[in-house]
Amino acid sequence: MSCDDLDSHVEPLSVTNWEDSRTVVLAPAGELDMLSSHDAWSIAERTLRRAGNRVVVLDLTAVSFLDSHGIGTLVRVAESANRLGLRLRLVVRSTQQARRSIELCGVHHVIDTYESVEQALAA
Repeated sequence: MSCDDLDSHVEPLSVTNWEDSRTVVLAPAGELDMLSSHDAWSIAERTLRRAGNRVVVLDLTAVSFLDSHGIGTLVRVAESANRLGLRLRLVVRSTQQARRSIELCGVHHVIDTYESVEQALAA
């Protein structure tokens, strides 16, 4: 397998969001890794800055892979939300590979973590 073959298997990260008067939901899909973490951070930072006093939910249910760079991005998002006085909630299913990474690195102690967007919004 060549490097070109590896590149063709990379799942690019896309980020969708929706918001209302009380909530902003960011939903990345794909791989949150070394290649995508900078773009993900830029999108998250812009979103946090315009969130006002709304709850921000980071929905990772469509993230297929999370490496140490992705974990670092989550920590940066949490720190930025903290500085801005925002409430950040993380959604990742217990069955996802990303959940194991989050728990091994202790991110779930820094960001309140939920199984679904509905649970995060109800908290």
